[in-house]
Amino acid sequence: MNKVRAIFCLLLLTLLSACGGGSEGTGVYTTGLTKTLRISELSNSQVESACSAYTKFFTKFFSDPSSCYIDGLAETRTISSSNQAQNQCEIIVQECSLDLDLNDTLKDLNPCDLQSLETRNCNATVAQYEACVNERSAKLGDLLDSLSCQEAGNQQYYNTQIEDFFGEAIFSGPSCREFVNTCNF
Repeated sequence: MNKVRAIFCLLLLTLLSACGGGSEGTGVYTTGLTKTLRISELSNSQVESACSAYTKFFTKFFSDPSSCYIDGLAETRTISSSNQAQNQCEIIVQECSLDLDLNDTLKDLNPCDLQSLETRNCNATVAQYEACVNERSAKLGDLLDSLSCQEAGNQQYYNTQIEDFFGEAIFSGPSCREFVNTCNF
């Protein structure tokens, strides 16, 4: 698997990692836990179960060939010739789409950490967390749908479309702002 996609995946999972679970195939994220539970009240077994489901939920995004455009755009963002950058990007996307199995990588990264001080003192509920994750997964889906090699070689496009996605803007939606404010991150 490409290093850029692994880093992208780790960033996504780490930044959202108050962790949760997912309903594989439904497109709607759920931990399966009682919605009124506070994040700080989750038992170790609930955390473990939620983290496992969370990884499964986000694997769907990175097993989609459109996620390969992240690699193509990242690796060609500094090529000055747009034709050369676009051609190189397409090659990278094709190679990447042949290796989309992230299961081993996600197991190795193990980005879910509900035992951290930040989440162990979080007063947000499971429902607030799930709403934030659903908001972020919708935005991630929109991002992946919008990517193509047409902007290969464009550093500014890469910065604003991909890198900025993981900056402070990762929690910019109303559900995520509510979650972050309730957790006092």
